[in-house]
Amino acid sequence: MSLSNPLTPSGDLGAWRVAESSPVDFASVEYIVSNASITEAWKKVRSNKGAPGVDGISIEKFPKWGRPQWSDIKKQLLDGTYVPSPALRVEIPKESSGVRRLGIPCVLDRVLMQAIAMVLGEIFNPTPSDNSFGYRPYRSVQQAARRAQSFYQQGYTIQIDIDLEKFLDACS
Repeated sequence: MSLSNPLTPSGDLGAWRVAESSPVDFASVEYIVSNASITEAWKKVRSNKGAPGVDGISIEKFPKWGRPQWSDIKKQLLDGTYVPSPALRVEIPKESSGVRRLGIPCVLDRVLMQAIAMVLGEIFNPTPSDNSFGYRPYRSVQQAARRAQSFYQQGYTIQIDIDLEKFLDACS
C-alpha cells in the first residue's frame, strides 16, 4: 500500500489517498477483453436494449453472430488492428422543436465500449460520491429526487443541476 498526497486544483494539499497495488493490471487490453469483462459488458448492453447499428445486427441476433467470431475479434483487439464500425446517424424530433442527432454504434462496439468504461470506472472512480446519480450503475432518477428532497428537509435550499448534454456538441 502506498500513500500519496496530491494537490487539489487550487494548489492546496488534498486529503490523503490510499492507493493499493493490485495483482491485476486493470488497464491492460487483456483484462478488458477477458471473458469476465466481456460477459459483464454484454449483460449491461443487452439490458439497455437499443437499435442495431450500421451492420443491422440486433441485440437478439448478436450472440449467434458474435460467438463464432469472438476469437478473431479478440485477436484484432489484442494486436491493435480492430477498427470499430461507423455509427448509424439518426435524427429524433425534440418536443421543443428541432432534432436531436444520435449516433448508434453497432452492438459489438457497444459491448467493447461498455467493457472499457467498466474497467476505466474501476481505475479512475473506485469510490464515487454517494451523491452522484448520473450514469451510475444501480442508480435512478427517483433516487436522485429522493436525495434532493432529503437535503431540502435538512435545510439546504440551493440545488445545482449540471447537464452536459450540449458540451460535446460545442467541441466539434
